[in-house]
Amino acid sequence: MCSSLDALEGDIIEQVCLRLGKQMAVSLNTEIYKDAGLYGMDVFEIVTYLHNQYGTIFDGLDLNDYVPAEVPLLRILKVIGLYSGRNYKSLTIRHLVEVVKRGAWFTPADGS
Repeated sequence: MCSSLDALEGDIIEQVCLRLGKQMAVSLNTEIYKDAGLYGMDVFEIVTYLHNQYGTIFDGLDLNDYVPAEVPLLRILKVIGLYSGRNYKSLTIRHLVEVVKRGAWFTPADGS
C-alpha cells in the first residue's frame, strides 16, 4: 500500500488484496475483474463490506454487468482456453472509492 493513499483507498485496496490469492500490484486503477480476476462471491463480499463499514447503498448495481457470477472452476476453464468470457463493464478500485465517498452506487462516467 502506498503512503499517499488515504484510509478509505487503503481499506478498499486491502479488501481486494485479501481475496486475490496471488501476489500482484494493486492500485486505484486496478480493475476488479479484468486485472485482479475477482468475480462472484469475492466481489459480493467486497460490496457487502463497503455497505456494512461505510453505509454505502448499492441500489441499482447489477454485479453481472461488471463481473461473472460465481462459476465453479471458472479460473481453470479460462486457463485451459475453454472459457473466453464476455466483455464486462469496467469496475475499478478508484470507482469504488468514489461510490463510498458519495454514499451510493452510480454508474461510471464513461458508461462502462
